[in-house]
Amino acid sequence: MTIDDYIEQRNAIQFKAELISEEAAAARWIELGVANRHIERVLAGEMQLTPAVEYEIADCLRRNSV
Repeated sequence: MTIDDYIEQRNAIQFKAELISEEAAAARWIELGVANRHIERVLAGEMQLTPAVEYEIADCLRRNSV
């Protein structure tokens, strides 16, 4: 997968939470923190999208699917 694929997944999860309520969206965004930080660092060139980083992003997204 690419970083863009992970961003799309993260955004879909967040969008579903936003449809529920503002509170649900805020809580979900906090829960997506690991994925958000890793995505930000990959985009900034501070990290490479290694298998370990991909695993952590994917694991966070799996835990937060709504």
